[in-house]
This record gives sequence, C-alpha cells and structure tokens, in this order.
Amino acid sequence: MDSIYNWLISNKEWFLSGMGIALVGIIWSIVKKLFHSSKTKKGKLKISFTFKQAWEQNIFGHSPVFPLYSFEIINIGDIDVQIKDVQIYFCGRKIDTPYGIADGLTQIDSSNPRKYQVLLSPKQVLKGDFEISSFLPIINNQLPLNTDIRLKVIDTLDNKYFSKKSKYKSFLDNVQISNTVNKKQ
Repeated sequence: MDSIYNWLISNKEWFLSGMGIALVGIIWSIVKKLFHSSKTKKGKLKISFTFKQAWEQNIFGHSPVFPLYSFEIINIGDIDVQIKDVQIYFCGRKIDTPYGIADGLTQIDSSNPRKYQVLLSPKQVLKGDFEISSFLPIINNQLPLNTDIRLKVIDTLDNKYFSKKSKYKSFLDNVQISNTVNKKQ
C-alpha cells in the first residue's frame, strides 16, 4: 500500500493531468466491461401481433370460430432472454378482475401452465395466441373503446418489452366477426 501511495505522490502532476485522468477512465471502463455480467443486460425482442379467426375442422364440419390475438416474439439481440410472462397490457389503465386490480391479463394454459416461460436464444422465435373471447368477460366494459392495448413481455430479470399499440375496439371488432360467422353456421 505504501508503494502505491509513494508512486502517487511522486507522479501527482502527471497523474492529475488530463492524460492521467483519461488513462484512469479507460482502465475503469475496461474493468467495468470485464466484470459486467450479461445477466444485467437487457435483451432485444421484436414483438408483433395480428388478429385472426380460428376453428377446428373434423368429419362433421368445423367448430365455432374463435377470435385470436396472435403474436410472434423474435429475439433480435445477441444474448439469451428468459421469458417469464406474456401479457395483454392496458397501457396504464387498470381493471378490477376476480384476482384483484390489474393493468394487464395473461392467459394460462391448464395443460401447459409454463407455455410462454421459455428461453429465447438469439434469432429464436416464440409464437402464441390469446383467445380473445376468454378474457373479454373479465374486462366487462371497464375500458373505453379507444384504450391502447399492447403485448407486454417480461423476462426473469423483470425487463419489460412492448409491442406496438392497438385499440380495445379492435379486440371487440374481432369478436364481432367471430360471432357473425358463428351465427351463419
């Protein structure tokens, strides 16, 4: 410790000059990069969605039509992203649900409750669907038609990623299309 102190005293003019401070800054940034864990980095996800109509075909014809909010999540970054949850997010608005006040809803598949809890490697794609008519009764007209809705993806480090916005009215329109098709059957 004395040798470092003696060196600093004998080189204080050079060390405190612009050149010395710049050198300390460069060394600090190199050390920081070396010890900076990739776990603290935020990945890059591209999230897109579309509205669809789906049905099952069998020998008796096809089932009722279901309105879907389909999504695709692509890891466009260079690190793995461990996804914890995929939600329909109401952009700051809150609704009263049977489980409490919420600013979004997630869909749990009882046959695969961890369906969307996956590790996305770079360039990997996750596709999924929310069946819209299953969560509309929970919303139950608590949102104005012009409410912005996004898809929100949360990773295990609680980083949040968002899709572009759509309107709540688009969800209702998609349900109306399904209902119209189903009435014609």
